[in-house]
Amino acid sequence: MQGNEQTDTARSAGLRQRAEALIAAKDPAGPTTSPEDVLALVQELHTHRIELELQNEDLRQAQSDLEQSRQRFSDLYDFAPVGHLTLSDKGMILEANLKIAEMLAVERRNLLQYPFSAFIIPDDQDIFYRYRAKLLAAKSRQTCELRLRGKDQVAFDVQLEGMMRSEMDGDAGQVRVCLIDISERKRLEEQLLQARKMEAVGTLAGGVAHEFNNILTAIIGFTEMARETLGNGGKAADDLDVVLQSAGRASDLVAQLLAFSRKGTHGEATLQPHLIVKEALKKVRASLPATVDLQEDIDTAGGFIRADPGLIHQVLINLCTNGLHALHGETGTLKVALGPRELSAEDVRGRDGLAPGSFLHLSVRDSGCGMDERTRQRIFDPFFTTRQTGRGTGLGLAVVHGIVRDCGGFITVESEVGEGTTFHAFFPAVKGEAEKNRQSRRRTVAHRDRADSGG
Repeated sequence: MQGNEQTDTARSAGLRQRAEALIAAKDPAGPTTSPEDVLALVQELHTHRIELELQNEDLRQAQSDLEQSRQRFSDLYDFAPVGHLTLSDKGMILEANLKIAEMLAVERRNLLQYPFSAFIIPDDQDIFYRYRAKLLAAKSRQTCELRLRGKDQVAFDVQLEGMMRSEMDGDAGQVRVCLIDISERKRLEEQLLQARKMEAVGTLAGGVAHEFNNILTAIIGFTEMARETLGNGGKAADDLDVVLQSAGRASDLVAQLLAFSRKGTHGEATLQPHLIVKEALKKVRASLPATVDLQEDIDTAGGFIRADPGLIHQVLINLCTNGLHALHGETGTLKVALGPRELSAEDVRGRDGLAPGSFLHLSVRDSGCGMDERTRQRIFDPFFTTRQTGRGTGLGLAVVHGIVRDCGGFITVESEVGEGTTFHAFFPAVKGEAEKNRQSRRRTVAHRDRADSGG
């Protein structure tokens, strides 16, 4: 407050000096005006002083409004839910908001004067260069999609919206870019595409399987009758045995086709999967060569799930068979684990609306040859196989994927070339089932005790 008074005093003194200088310039000999004129002049000067004060107040208010507006713009820019960048004509980052720093997992100050292309994965570098050339040529808003490297060098998908800055601003060649993380959308699109593909192939496979099953029934039936007629011995009987063996393999294939198309009759029940897993492992162990070490880590108190026992058995057999083929008959390890697992919202993000909670986790790991990224992307596709012709149908993992999905769960795969492969299947646990069974057993025991005591 005291500062304002000093400023006003100085301003008044300045006005007085200017007025006296003007009077002196007009009449060097001294004032000849009357006292009334002097009073009028003083009044006019006082009025001008007040006008200047009002103008200064307006300027201060305008400056305050401008500062508030600048702060609001800065907040909107920094805390926007999408990334914003300004790139120089050389592709260097001139400005960046907090969101893009978070997306790239780099502090904002370290982004400035850094080439934006350094964050683009190598396979998508050409996409950005073509996009930039198109933007410079068209001088209008352009859009493209590419992948950037984020936290821990993990790639994620973004959509770029770019606009050239006006040459009138003196920023010719600079580009303002808006980046939107579309990784979640891409995952959902891939899931939808996969679901539609599986549905279409499943419908076709189911129809073919039913027709083929009718033909196969006749082949097996008449072959068995012919085999009984011939009796034992003879080349014809041996040939019919080969026919029956081939028909048996074809029958197994039909069963897998029907399971894949979900046209078979499945009897769901509440069950403890560790019982089925242990039973299936007996069959797996009997078929393994001595050079393969089968390891088990089964939690018998894992809980309950809702599923068809036969299909859970098939899931484990198919995964173990796949692991065995990955070992190529050589020395290796096959490890099967089952146990409870609590999944968070982040764990089930993008999983068709699955809610976080209790799951049963079944994993099958082999120490085999592993897979590259291209193979991992297609591993659950129906009829896709890396085996030689005649040694695989490409249905085993597709069937596993369908069974786990129909149980309300999901399956993932981890693999590196030369480092082996691990399949992770997650089944939603049935809540409270164990407690209900314990209560049922207690009621049965209490009823028996009352009966024995004659109550």
